[in-house]
Amino acid sequence: MRKAVGWIRTGSDEARQRSAVEACCLEDGLSVVDWIKGDDFSAVAYGNWMGHRRIDAVVAATADDVTEDVFEFYAYGCKLGMRNSSLVIAEWREYPGYAIHRKVMERLVDTICKKELEHEPVRSATGRIRKAKRGGYIGGQAPMGYRAVDGKLEVNPDEVPVVLLIMEEKHAGRTKIGTVEKLNANGYRTRRGGPFQISTVQSIWNNEKFYEGYYKVKGTDEWVMGQHEAIL
Repeated sequence: MRKAVGWIRTGSDEARQRSAVEACCLEDGLSVVDWIKGDDFSAVAYGNWMGHRRIDAVVAATADDVTEDVFEFYAYGCKLGMRNSSLVIAEWREYPGYAIHRKVMERLVDTICKKELEHEPVRSATGRIRKAKRGGYIGGQAPMGYRAVDGKLEVNPDEVPVVLLIMEEKHAGRTKIGTVEKLNANGYRTRRGGPFQISTVQSIWNNEKFYEGYYKVKGTDEWVMGQHEAIL
């Protein structure tokens, strides 16, 4: 069963809130594993109380119990969404008129959440690791065969033949030195217009999985499905 945490705003009718949350969870197939009481929901949305637990939803009796500010409400929902949880309001189960509003809110929060994750800052090491684990390009010089466009990797058609030739030579059992010689003999040049060196060939040679569409999390041996188009 999916797990939920109930939110109780202090200073309001706590018995009413608890009853509404429990009824909502029963209807939605959620099991209440904990309760949080307070007067500031931001501690729930932005706090680290989850630890290593997987919480599917935070349930409140009414939207007013979360905040009186609609923009804060969406921000809280978005933040919980980024933590693989959702913000559920029990009062929407009682009033059919809220159904449309609820669907719009959920769609909006889901869209904002996805965009936040997509454009998450990668200035910190933690941010770079999170983005890399989603298969996202974290900056730096784009590998041969690709170019960086708006923070994403796109295939560079002009460089694809170089990648394909190198992989063809590799699978044919030829040496890296021989591959360098063949590239230069066929008139291929590096991005700077110079002849290929063994170091350039080696970086492509050793990253075949990347060209198959995977992305390696920097500093680890972990490969994840990348967001870039595969060349091989």
